[in-house]
Amino acid sequence: MVVKNDRCFTSYRLQKQRLLVAATMKKPPGGGCAEDSNCVANAVCLRQCNCVEEFQPEGLHCVAKEPGLGDLCDTDVGNCTVENSECIGEEESMTCQCKDEFEQVGEECIGKEPGLGDLCNTTVGNCTEENSECMEEEQSMTCQCKDELEQVGEECIAKEPGLGDLCDTDVGICTVTNSECIGEEESKTCQCKDGFEEVGEDCIGNEPGLGDLCNTTVGNCTVENSECIGEEESKTCQCKDGFEQVGEVCIPQCALIDDCDELLDIIDDLSDMLNNSNSLDIISNLTSAIGNDEELSGEEIDSIVDFLEPLFKIFLENLGGDGMHMESAQMFLTDFTMVTDYVLRAGTGWMNITQRKRTETFSALLTTVSHYSLMLLEKLILDFHEEFEFAEEKSTFLIEISGHKKGVATPLIFPSTESKTYLKLPRTFQDDLDGDYFSYVGVLYNIQYVNQLLPGHRNVLKAQKTVNSKLLSLTFEVDQTTKLTNNVTLVMENMDAPRDPPYHEIWRDLHEGEEPTLVPLSHRCTFWNFNNQGYWDTTGCHEVSSDRDQTICECNHLTNFGVLMDLHGYVGRSVGLQVLTICLSSISILGLTLALVIFHISENATLKSVKLNRHLCFCLLVCHILLLLLIDRQVFNLPEIGCALSGVLLHYFFLCAFMWMALEGIFIYQHLAQVFPTNYNLSTRMYLIVGYAVPFGIVGITAAVSFATDTHGYGDGEL
Repeated sequence: MVVKNDRCFTSYRLQKQRLLVAATMKKPPGGGCAEDSNCVANAVCLRQCNCVEEFQPEGLHCVAKEPGLGDLCDTDVGNCTVENSECIGEEESMTCQCKDEFEQVGEECIGKEPGLGDLCNTTVGNCTEENSECMEEEQSMTCQCKDELEQVGEECIAKEPGLGDLCDTDVGICTVTNSECIGEEESKTCQCKDGFEEVGEDCIGNEPGLGDLCNTTVGNCTVENSECIGEEESKTCQCKDGFEQVGEVCIPQCALIDDCDELLDIIDDLSDMLNNSNSLDIISNLTSAIGNDEELSGEEIDSIVDFLEPLFKIFLENLGGDGMHMESAQMFLTDFTMVTDYVLRAGTGWMNITQRKRTETFSALLTTVSHYSLMLLEKLILDFHEEFEFAEEKSTFLIEISGHKKGVATPLIFPSTESKTYLKLPRTFQDDLDGDYFSYVGVLYNIQYVNQLLPGHRNVLKAQKTVNSKLLSLTFEVDQTTKLTNNVTLVMENMDAPRDPPYHEIWRDLHEGEEPTLVPLSHRCTFWNFNNQGYWDTTGCHEVSSDRDQTICECNHLTNFGVLMDLHGYVGRSVGLQVLTICLSSISILGLTLALVIFHISENATLKSVKLNRHLCFCLLVCHILLLLLIDRQVFNLPEIGCALSGVLLHYFFLCAFMWMALEGIFIYQHLAQVFPTNYNLSTRMYLIVGYAVPFGIVGITAAVSFATDTHGYGDGEL
C-alpha cells in the first residue's frame, strides 16, 4: 500500500498545470516554437518567434513601426501614420485611433468640422469655411475653395471680387470701378472709394466726371456742358449735343457755332488742362484735332509750337515708375512726331508768317524736339535704369532717339538706315561723353523750304548764300554743344545741283518761272547758331570736297548742320552785243550759202580743192544756224535733254569745221610748199573719213562718258 504525500502531490499538480498553460499560450518574440501558430500576432516561427517585416518586438508583442488605424502602437517605436490619429489605450495594448472631433472612415480620420485643406466626407460633416467644398484631390477628399476663389490663409478670397466680397490685393483687384480693398487684415472686403456711393452693383461718384458712372440721386455730372446719359444701370456722364469731348472738358462743335476758330480754341482748352489731365490724352486729342484740319495757318503753327514745349515738360514731370513708363514714352513720342510732321508739312502756313517770326518759331521747334527728347532719355536712364530706342520716319523728317550703356568702341552712323545725307562719328566718340551711358537724338529734316525757315543770307560770311542741303541734327547733351576729340564726317546731298559757269554773273535774264541756279565750288559747311536770333556759323567746320551731287564736311562738334551755296546773278543781256551777234551770224549764213551755190555750179566743182571748201562751208553754215536758233533755249522752250542734244550737235559740227580746215591746210601745203611732188595723196574717201568720222568718234566717246557717268557734260550750264 502506497502512502501519498499531500504536499508533493500538490506541487506536482501545479507544475503540470503550468506546463499545460505554457503549451497553450502564444510565444512572445524570442520564445521557442514549433510552428507559426505558436507565436504572437505579426510574428513567424524560425525555431523561435521573430517579428515580421515592418514590425519590431516590444515586450510580449510585435508592434508596427508605422502603425495605421487599429494597429498596436507605441510612441517609442513610431507615431501613428494616419493624419489626425493618435496612440490610445492600456499600456500593453495601445492602438492607433482617431482623435476627438474626428471619425474613422475607411483608413482615414475625417474631421466632423473640417477646415481648408482638411480631409472631409459629407457623411461625417460639411466644410466649415464659407465658399469651400469637399473635393477630390490626389485620391482623397479635402476641403478646397470653390471655382474663381483662391485660398489666402484660412479664407477663400474671390479672384475677381465684387462689392462686399472678401478680397486680397495679392489675389485680385476689386473688379467694380471705383472700389477698393478695405478693412482689417484678415477680413478685407471690396467697398466703394471715398467720394463714391454703392448703388446696386456699382460705385457711383458723388461728383462724376466725363465717362464716369452716374446717378442723379447720388450727384450730378460736374463737367460743364455734360449730362448723365445711357441705360438705367450703366448711365455715364457725356457731353451734351453740340459739344465734343476733348480730354476732360466738353468743347463746342465749331460746325454748330458761328465765328468759331476750332483748332485755336481746342489748343487753348488743352492748355488749360495741362496741370490736371493726362499728358497722353492731351497730345492724342491734339493729334486728332490737327489731323482733321486741312491746312494749318501761320497762327495755328505758332500756337502749336508754343504749346508743345510745356506739354512735353508736364509729361516728363508726371512720368512715374508705374511699370508703364516705357510704353508711355513710346506712345507720347509717336503722337509728338505726328504733330511735328503735321506742322512741318504746312508750307503755305509757314510762308504766311513774317520772316523773323518764322525763323524764331522753327528754331523753337528744333530746340523742343532735341532738348526734351534728350531729357526723356536721361530720365529713363537715371531714374529707371532703362535703355531706350525709338525711331520714326515721316514725310518731313526722320528721327532716332537712343540711350544705351557704353560698350565696344564702334563708329556711329546716323541715320542708321540708308540715306544720301548722313554723318559718321569716329569710334572714339564715347570717350568724349561723361558717365556709363550715352544717349543721342538725331533728326534729318527733309524740308524743301528750309532756306525760308533758316535764311542762308543770315551768316557770318556776310554773303548772299542759300541753304542747299537737308538739315542734319545730332545732339548728345542737353543745353550744351558736344566737343569732339576727332572730327565728325558729314556727307550732305545737294538739294539742287550746281551748274556752270563757276563764276557768279550770268549775262542774261531769268525767264518766267525759272529759278536761279547754284554756283559750283561755292559750298560752305555751316551749322545753325541759336544765339542773336539765330544765324549760320562756320566755327569748327571745314569743307573736304564737293561736286554736283554732294558736299563732304568735317566738324569738331555736334549740332544742326547745313550746306550754304551761292546763287548765280542774272545781270541781263547786252543788247548791243546781242544785235551784233545776230547781224554778223546772219551775214555769215548768207555768205556761206552763196559760197556753196558758187562751188556747186562752178566748172571746177569736181576739183579736190573745191570739194574741200564746199565741205568746210557746209559745216560752218550749220554751226551758225544752230548758234542763232539755240542762243536762247527759250526760243524753242527746250527741255534739258533737248539742250543736251543741241550741245552734241554744236560740238560735232564745230569739230567737223576745224577738221576740214586742217585738211585744206594739208592740201595747200602739199601743192604749194613742197618743191618736188610725191606720190602720197589722200583719196576723197579718206578726206570724208577724217572730216566727218573722226569728229563723230570724238563726240561719241565724250557723250557716252558724259551720259553714262551722269556728269552732265552737255546742256547743263547757264551759257
